[in-house]
Amino acid sequence: MSTTWAGMLPDEADVRRVVSAALAAAGRKAKSAQAAASTTTIRRMDRLPGGAHVMRFDTYPHARNSFYIGLLAHAVFYLTESPDSFNAMIRASGIPGVVPDDALAIARAYLETTRPMRRFGRILSDAADVRWAPVRTDEERRRLDAAVEAVSAVVAPPAVDLHDRGFAITACVLYDATIERRVLLVGHDGHVDEISRSPVASGLPVPMSR
Repeated sequence: MSTTWAGMLPDEADVRRVVSAALAAAGRKAKSAQAAASTTTIRRMDRLPGGAHVMRFDTYPHARNSFYIGLLAHAVFYLTESPDSFNAMIRASGIPGVVPDDALAIARAYLETTRPMRRFGRILSDAADVRWAPVRTDEERRRLDAAVEAVSAVVAPPAVDLHDRGFAITACVLYDATIERRVLLVGHDGHVDEISRSPVASGLPVPMSR
């Protein structure tokens, strides 16, 4: 999805224009209209190693229609549910050599931006990162206490380990009422591959809607 601007990130009006035009050219007419609408909120993430700007276009009250976009030099990348597009953005960034902090930043961005927006998702560091459902009865209190104990036993902050092809990133991610342990391989060039994905806790007492 080519555009005609480069250099510093444009202001919000230019971002909307550029992203909307790129999405329209790619046949994503509904997303193009959302990007252009002033009622859509733009949330910018930290800039990635290599210089890519990542942002989330939030639509209310229908958060499931929200989506992530990457901007880099002359290109717009639609990232939601598109690992290939994320890796294309990283490849276009031309990172000369990924270090551990870079690998962690890339992995966190990958997990956040390529997920399905129809599911709630959050990267966890401990049980306190989970928004638990309100407790109304003694039974609900017992269930919550058991859930907090179980989550505390399996959740840890995202970790970086050396791998023969780069860095292995292990992270726990909450999807609706299930926590999954995701292990990603971030190569020396920043390319991301999934090593493993497994549930470590499910049926958690969390709100049904967020």
